[in-house]
Amino acid sequence: MKREEQESGTKRERGYVLWLAHVPGIRGGKLRRMLEYAEAEEFYRMPRERLGMVPYLTESDVRQIADSRSRWDVEERYERFLDTGMRMVMRTERAYPKRLTHIGMAPPVLFYMGSLPGEETKSIALVGARMCSEYGRHYAGEIAYTAACAGMNVVSGMAAGVDGAAHRGAMRAGCATYAVLGCGADRCYPAQNRDIYEYMKRQGGILSECIPGTEPEGWLFPQRNRLISGLADIVVVVEAKERSGSLITADFALEQGRDIYALPGRVGDALSAGCNRLIRQGAGIILDPEEFLQELSLMRGTAKFIGEFPQNTLEKDEGLVYSSLDLQPKNIEQILQETKLDIDRTCDILLRLETVGLIKEIYRNYYIRLR
Repeated sequence: MKREEQESGTKRERGYVLWLAHVPGIRGGKLRRMLEYAEAEEFYRMPRERLGMVPYLTESDVRQIADSRSRWDVEERYERFLDTGMRMVMRTERAYPKRLTHIGMAPPVLFYMGSLPGEETKSIALVGARMCSEYGRHYAGEIAYTAACAGMNVVSGMAAGVDGAAHRGAMRAGCATYAVLGCGADRCYPAQNRDIYEYMKRQGGILSECIPGTEPEGWLFPQRNRLISGLADIVVVVEAKERSGSLITADFALEQGRDIYALPGRVGDALSAGCNRLIRQGAGIILDPEEFLQELSLMRGTAKFIGEFPQNTLEKDEGLVYSSLDLQPKNIEQILQETKLDIDRTCDILLRLETVGLIKEIYRNYYIRLR
């Protein structure tokens, strides 16, 4: 098939996906299941009787689909969508961020302004309190600035406080920064960060799984957090209370196998309680932005990890031991119980994994996973 024909086919498919995503009630997991069941164009042309036979579609869904397609001109609406400066990418396309294909509940389609983060560049996500202290604001900006100067993409959520400071740190370095929003990518929220929003249209990008025009709602922000961590190789929590959205992001990062770091704070300081607890549980600690990058073995200006160890080269027993660990310290007795290996073999494996930088003995016979 000629390239022009391929591009035409993709454009046509996007048009139908845009329609389906706009059908009231067809969101998130339901949209994903529908696109796994059949192509969007097939739903557009499917007789109403057959729609009623599709699993997990309710009578209300069938009615909404039938009503919507009678009022929706696919080609005309897609052209109007492009005229706004918005773009979209489907999970089936090569341009879809590959990091997101490996997370749970990956969005079937992303809407964005600007560009998508490049796969060849390492990414760091910074998250934290909206009502942050000057201490948190300063270090969010410094960490982001230092990482951006080293060639990393800076990802955050464009919220007030830590998020905004992180984006501005990347802007100060004149580098790309990316935001994942809990509203449509065509909505600048909060309005006070208009300068960041406009900058990212030119250098970086604004992404959302929400359809254009979606207004910010509280329930949308926790689910967008999985995309912030999903787009990153490293997640840094700058300031967070014991119960906060930033810790939700850290939980997602842990599930996704991302490295987690936290900025320590004073004991008794509510804004640092979440960070201090993450460090206690085994998260990396940031004492200085420059030392942080050195710890990650980053070369300034290249954003390539030195001596990165390919995890798929682990032998079976090594994989068992490695998989049994996470950010919560485990002693050797727990590891033995979970892996059923003998103590000599386990000690040899722990030494090898620590040597290549996959795990760390944080105190005698207690280990955490680093990658």
